[in-house]
Amino acid sequence: MKITAASFAPEYENREVNKSKVSNIFTKAKSLGSELLIFPEMTLSGFTMNLSMYDSKDIEFFEGVADFHGVAVIFGHIVKKGKNFFNAATFYNPQTHERFTYFKRKLFSYADENRYYTKGKTPVLFSFKGLKFSILICYDLRFPELFREVKGAELFVVIASWPQSRRIHWDTLLRARAIENQAFIIGVNRTGTDVQGIEYGQLTTAFDYYGNRLKAERTGQLLSWEISEEMVAKMKHWRDVFPVLKE
Repeated sequence: MKITAASFAPEYENREVNKSKVSNIFTKAKSLGSELLIFPEMTLSGFTMNLSMYDSKDIEFFEGVADFHGVAVIFGHIVKKGKNFFNAATFYNPQTHERFTYFKRKLFSYADENRYYTKGKTPVLFSFKGLKFSILICYDLRFPELFREVKGAELFVVIASWPQSRRIHWDTLLRARAIENQAFIIGVNRTGTDVQGIEYGQLTTAFDYYGNRLKAERTGQLLSWEISEEMVAKMKHWRDVFPVLKE
């Protein structure tokens, strides 16, 4: 399975410009033979506390582009339920039309995220191409219990807006979560500089179940990895002979 990460710089709160960027990225990913395309946190707005950026049609947009190209997608967006807003991530499979949405469970109080959004309560687990996936969002990465709670996950996806200044935390925690859970992990981060002057750099990366960094195929702002059946079999064998998850 070929997985591609869109490590791009969303224009702050400019939905139309970002939609154009996303559409172009889908076209490139399709040409690469990607089966799953992953975007960073709050894909069409950038990380924002402006709740007016919520638009229920964001899901329709991503599903429409995914259907057109036949490429599955994970994207970040805002969800509203009643009076509550959530920082969310959704997986959509155009072949089966399955949709799974995760609500961020650890809100970033350092940036007052907890004043605007409601925290989620449950993990998400779904299958795609024979592999069991789970999604988490940015600050969630600092809490190992959130990962261990997802029973059976074989590949974790973390979408984020993680600053360059804390890069060592990002790399260290991604690798640790992979080792602890004997699972693959892909961290997809935005790039560029936001309106507050925060720099994001090129942090998008992936690790295998043993903590080895996976070599990416780079095409512009896209990074791709091939997760083969052989790699998955080796992961399962490692879990059998070194049964950390059963202890």
